[in-house]
Amino acid sequence: MFAKIKNYFLTGVLVSAPVFITFWIVFSLVKFFDQLITPLIPYYINPNYYLPRDVPGLGLIILVTLLVFVGFITASFFGSLILKKTESLISKIPLIKIFYKTIKQIIETIFKNNSNAFRDVVLLEYPRKGVWVLGFTTGEVKGVVEKKNKSAVNKCFCPNNT
Repeated sequence: MFAKIKNYFLTGVLVSAPVFITFWIVFSLVKFFDQLITPLIPYYINPNYYLPRDVPGLGLIILVTLLVFVGFITASFFGSLILKKTESLISKIPLIKIFYKTIKQIIETIFKNNSNAFRDVVLLEYPRKGVWVLGFTTGEVKGVVEKKNKSAVNKCFCPNNT
């Protein structure tokens, strides 16, 4: 009898935990962005100043709107020019360029329309014999490389600071 109750309890925890953790993460993110962005809004256009209660999610809505606007500007010729100049400037700053390049590589790889991205972890002998690094397969290589090797060849992402 006690074993069944224990199993039901553990099943309940395993089923409920992901739901509660997801809600907690979403709630925490909304609260974080509200606390970060809402104070930056001038009081005369901030609804939290006029209403008796704070508007939950206001900071998140403003952040999403801002990101859509940045995406819109970047898609234009003028925006892409600014982006290239900014990346050129960042690539000249010694420590910052390492973080920027790594984060950019990861984000570009994750958001590619390739369902195989990051599915498998591989160990590669790179950059020289005897040195091994972890990598993630991001897809298959097609065309000349595949024909030359006469077998399937995978593309790999290896995070590095160069």
